[in-house]
Amino acid sequence: MIADSDYAGSGEPGSGEPGLGEPVSELPAAATTTWYLYIVETAAGALYTGITTDVARRVEQHRSGKGAKALRGKGPLTLRHQESVGTRGDASRLEAAVKRMSVRRKRQWLAARTITDEARVVVEQDRTSITKTTDKER
Repeated sequence: MIADSDYAGSGEPGSGEPGLGEPVSELPAAATTTWYLYIVETAAGALYTGITTDVARRVEQHRSGKGAKALRGKGPLTLRHQESVGTRGDASRLEAAVKRMSVRRKRQWLAARTITDEARVVVEQDRTSITKTTDKER
């Protein structure tokens, strides 16, 4: 069911005037922004978890000392993990769950994610090579 809040203005349905009866054509930019979870490792081996809409920009902010205070002066920072999560709410929930993990559990979680990412790359490479072979046979 479509609620009145899904429509804008006060025109009559079908009148050609924007308003009730005319669907809102675009979602606000915030509703379509993809959020990412990222994990940065300090020179001492500490792991920092955060969320952002632009991982490269955020990591650069951390490296230049303009990001989180917890990372300032902690030596070279290495991006250990990033993944697309979806909405800000989803990203915040995942961030909170990761931050609750012990260091040992967090490293296990990272290792499992890395293996999964590596497996995904291998599968994609296999799929690409199979496609190329099939195309050559045609």
